[in-house]
Amino acid sequence: MIKNRWKAILDLVARNSKFVFPVILIAAVATTVTLALRAGDESGSEPNQPISEPIEEVSQTPQPTEDPVSATMERNTDGDLYSLIATYYNALALGDVDTIKSICSYLEDTEEIRIPEMAKYVESYPLIEIYTKPGPRENSYLAYVYFHMTMIGYDEEIPAMDTFYVCTREDGTLYLNTDEVVPDAELEYIAEINLQDDVVELINQTNVECNDIFLNNADLFYFVQEVAAEVKKTTGETLAAQNNTGTGEQNQPEEGGDPAEGGGEGGQTSEPVIPQPTSGTATTTVNVRGSDSEQAEKIGKVAKGTAVTIVEQQLNGWTHIVFEGKDGYIKSEYLRVAEVVDSSQVIGQVTATTTINVRMAPSQESAKLGVLTGGDTLDLLERADGWCKVIYNDQVAYVKEEYVQ
Repeated sequence: MIKNRWKAILDLVARNSKFVFPVILIAAVATTVTLALRAGDESGSEPNQPISEPIEEVSQTPQPTEDPVSATMERNTDGDLYSLIATYYNALALGDVDTIKSICSYLEDTEEIRIPEMAKYVESYPLIEIYTKPGPRENSYLAYVYFHMTMIGYDEEIPAMDTFYVCTREDGTLYLNTDEVVPDAELEYIAEINLQDDVVELINQTNVECNDIFLNNADLFYFVQEVAAEVKKTTGETLAAQNNTGTGEQNQPEEGGDPAEGGGEGGQTSEPVIPQPTSGTATTTVNVRGSDSEQAEKIGKVAKGTAVTIVEQQLNGWTHIVFEGKDGYIKSEYLRVAEVVDSSQVIGQVTATTTINVRMAPSQESAKLGVLTGGDTLDLLERADGWCKVIYNDQVAYVKEEYVQ
């Protein structure tokens, strides 16, 4: 969502796109860091999601009080503005949603979930530098914040940059204007400001610094990617669970069901038993850790295409495997699991006519699950494209059709 809005700013809001602050401004690798860590899932949120409070209609769109052509960038000397921005980053580091809501005009539901999740991985924001240009409203700012971020377990400081639209309340206090709807005239003003040379130069400078950090520390770069994926996954799962709870869809028995089957008053609803795959193949070279956390000790690596024995696929995005005779954990997204058996689909049996490989997928490049010798028999699920889909060690596997009868 934020990524789309930044693109809209670069297009000078030609199609009246909405814009929400703060917006990540850094391009290339730096964008990967800050956008991945703090932006929403574009596919998982609605672009016109209703806000929590209705917006009063205005008969006339307010016009900016400043001319963007004459707006010059200055290093901040306003103590109140620094206090506002510092409060924001301190709250980010602590995962303090309530504080952030108190200084913002609006906070999306996804951000309320993501902020404390992200705080689990961020150590601190040790450096904050603020540059300002006049905002489109009276007593408002566009605050360009250059900051450093450190991740837990890493000493390197990652340079990044945010932009905030800062406005003044009637009582004179400052707040972060994060409204979902911003007047078009203000958007156009902001777009022009963000394309000015001094802003672009600050962005480029930050981008170069960020690139240098990651070029010299690949482990940090990949750690950031892992964190981004984990936070995105956890946020989505939590939001989905909250939505289901809110609509009363969880654990609701069928109307008129038999109490003995958990469908009526006094019955116990039993959780469905979901078969677990027993093997999988790494889709890329991936770290194996001692527990299900990016902070856990690395105990080895699994190369792309390597078959692994699965103990359990966990709901937190990790898979418990057997690695060199001991427990290990890898991210589920880097694992292709074997299909789970549905014995009701058995249509017959096949017998090996010679020694043949048993594979996870219908391909000679697929991982081997084992070997059959002549005379071994397996239950058959399907024949297609020269392969037989069979049941092998209680899971779905494949053997070449020409070597069975």
